[in-house]
Amino acid sequence: MIVVMKEGAEKWQIDRVIEHIEQWGLRSHVVEGTELTIVAAIGEKRDGAKEALEILEGVEKVVPILAPYKMASTEVKKEPTIVKARDLRVGGGHLGIIAGPCSVESREQILEVAHIVKEAGAAGLRGGAFKPRTSPYSFQGLKEKGLELLAAGSPVRPSPAVLRISQDRVTEKSFLNNKGIATAPWRAVGNPFELADAMQLIGLPGVLKTTRLGYDGKGQALLRRPEDAADAFARLEPKPLIYEGFIDFACEISVIVARSATGSLSVFDPVENRHREHILDLTLAPAPIAPEIAAEAKKIASKVAEALDLVGLVAVEMFLDQNGGLRVNEIAPRPHNSGHWTIDACPASQFELHIRAIAGLPVLPAVRHSDAVMKNLVGPEEVALWPEILATPGLIPHLYGKAEARPGRKMGHVTRLFPKGGLPGPFGIAAALGPLARRLEES
Repeated sequence: MIVVMKEGAEKWQIDRVIEHIEQWGLRSHVVEGTELTIVAAIGEKRDGAKEALEILEGVEKVVPILAPYKMASTEVKKEPTIVKARDLRVGGGHLGIIAGPCSVESREQILEVAHIVKEAGAAGLRGGAFKPRTSPYSFQGLKEKGLELLAAGSPVRPSPAVLRISQDRVTEKSFLNNKGIATAPWRAVGNPFELADAMQLIGLPGVLKTTRLGYDGKGQALLRRPEDAADAFARLEPKPLIYEGFIDFACEISVIVARSATGSLSVFDPVENRHREHILDLTLAPAPIAPEIAAEAKKIASKVAEALDLVGLVAVEMFLDQNGGLRVNEIAPRPHNSGHWTIDACPASQFELHIRAIAGLPVLPAVRHSDAVMKNLVGPEEVALWPEILATPGLIPHLYGKAEARPGRKMGHVTRLFPKGGLPGPFGIAAALGPLARRLEES
């Protein structure tokens, strides 16, 4: 849980909160700002602790958090750690966790306080309470307002404007189309009448989506017949929605681009992404596509990064249609699941390039020394294969440290390397993945 102290709280009041936290058998971490102090209580949930802390003098509010609060250093100390916020990473989950091992000297200064910023809101940022030098983020479901407040005191990279564009599908597609970048045909939908007009104009089949928050197949419905519209419109929240024409694609690809504050670009080769039940299952690096298509995909992704005036990293997801045309599906201004293969197959991974870009360090070339196949470990069924994975030569396993394996939850991934230019075909990939091959067959 997070204890937000009142502005101007005295030291004895903070010490009393720390004392109570430790009496409950929890560890404490303190983040001090110029005007505001936040204390994080770390450990298993204790019944009654929240209520006991709320009545202490100097406490503004106590906010429970569901995800673990992770410091940049996991060392456990007997004394509470007082952290002077210099650099801040906003956003949790496995993307934020994986970013920790980047071999960049600035990484030690990046503090994981995603939930503090998210839950404390404007109160935690008011008046420049925190003065980090640079604030990257690794999660798109943040409130733009909070990042704008943070940006008043230090650079937020990528900028809040980039977040605003990528958070909303209507805003995103309008931005891309205005820059001359092709997408699926689409229309904004605010009511059933607008949905009927959109289906009439664009045609069926089509996909009805929420404009915000949807990922991994959540927040969308495939419409094949006019009769499908009413139920889908009533079910999908929040509104408004967006209706997109269905693309008969040959494959899905993505391109990851790092861009520095000086405009220097570093572009990874396109990869092919294969999904199971709308969740990324397999990534092939490089994508088995024609060289001219790969070059065009990199050109489009670079154009997106330039148009955004990006500082950091962006993943550009695209459909390759049956005629060889490319259409951008969505953009993600952060390290991306389809780039995890770069940890093992590249001298500098997507995470290192992201940190280098936002920290003002040289952005290295996005090159690979090997071809790679990345297989996500999703849900309890695939995590159960862990002993077999560890016993299989050539598989490079990664676990994200998530406490509970739930259906559809990404728990880790496995990478298999091949000599550069030696990416095998389907049967070779299946053979190389060993115990995970049967999961490919099921999909």
